[in-house]
Amino acid sequence: MIPRVRPEAGYREIFSALGTGHDPNSVAEFAEVLRSRLSLESAPALTPSGRAALYYLFLAVPLRRVYLPAYTCWVVAEAAVLAGKEIHLLDISYPGLHIKPCEIERIRSMPGIVVATHSFGYPEDAAAIRNILNDSSFMIVEDCAGAMFSRYQDKPVGLTGDAAIFSFEEGKLWTLGRGGAVVTKDKTLHSRIQDIMKKTCTLRPGPINLFRLIKRRFLTQPFVYNLLLRMYLRFYPPTEGIHEFSRKLTEDYTRTFSSYQARLGLIMEPGITEIARRKRELFEYYNSAAADIAGIRRAEALPRSEVCPMRFPILVSKENKPAVYSGMKALGIDLGFSFSYFLGNGQQYPGAARMAEECLNLPVYSEITLPIARNILKLLESCMSDMPRYK
Repeated sequence: MIPRVRPEAGYREIFSALGTGHDPNSVAEFAEVLRSRLSLESAPALTPSGRAALYYLFLAVPLRRVYLPAYTCWVVAEAAVLAGKEIHLLDISYPGLHIKPCEIERIRSMPGIVVATHSFGYPEDAAAIRNILNDSSFMIVEDCAGAMFSRYQDKPVGLTGDAAIFSFEEGKLWTLGRGGAVVTKDKTLHSRIQDIMKKTCTLRPGPINLFRLIKRRFLTQPFVYNLLLRMYLRFYPPTEGIHEFSRKLTEDYTRTFSSYQARLGLIMEPGITEIARRKRELFEYYNSAAADIAGIRRAEALPRSEVCPMRFPILVSKENKPAVYSGMKALGIDLGFSFSYFLGNGQQYPGAARMAEECLNLPVYSEITLPIARNILKLLESCMSDMPRYK
């Protein structure tokens, strides 16, 4: 069984990081490597998780409203709720993942934090959002959690907004078990975030996240994954869909980013360019080959996007979606419906609702070689040939 996601960090790298022991200098060193690798203006603050990066940023900004794409990962909304913000949703331009420009137009008189999400690695046009708003009372935050090393109009994502967040969790490109980063253009805001984190991050850092990563590597061994998936699907649907928020801070918000995670990040750094190259190569192949499969629609990227994907979303009719998932699972491939999403009223946000109804995901971690990808597409074409045709 080919898993939907698998950590990029290997056993050797993880055990090597564990063997170095605690080194407090590693955290600052890794932050500086991130600054250089991601072309950031300054070194980011390292956080317990990607959602924590958003949470601490939201806490540090007094603006009350937070604007989110109506189809987004549920943890983004959870972070806003825990920070005491008022969530407003903006529909997306199906079959694209970016926010509709008319949705930005309608909020011009209501200042707040606009989260420009580069969903699945597909760049959002943060500059266009800023141009439409044309108001300094708005703050634009780029959510780059699944888009590390994606580029838009020849520019890395994360550089256009007032702030940006990144994630190092299990399904991401730079896999450190958990962990996140937040960078801001305002130095005073950066200091405020760090001060809040010092008071709130009370769980001591340690190697626990790396042990979790070892467990995740084991559980995504194809044979083990196959057994676990079969047991899981007896009791649960293939995706959790709309997820209920935590009403209190969990360790995803309170466990300090550890030197062990930083050391793993430094160990992985020489190979990061190759991982990103493989993911982009898979995107280009999937994007080209999937165009020829009847019944499949691809999510659209904005022109001049260079996508370094977290996953490759394909869209099938909602009537066929369960059968396509089951058919591919029977052939040894877990497509996964989507991330566990947050979605507003489907009638109010039709683009987001349709994306949620139709989205499946092809795996894009670097262990998926081009021959494996070709076989996946061949099996998908065979599976789709048995499906009824819907408009």
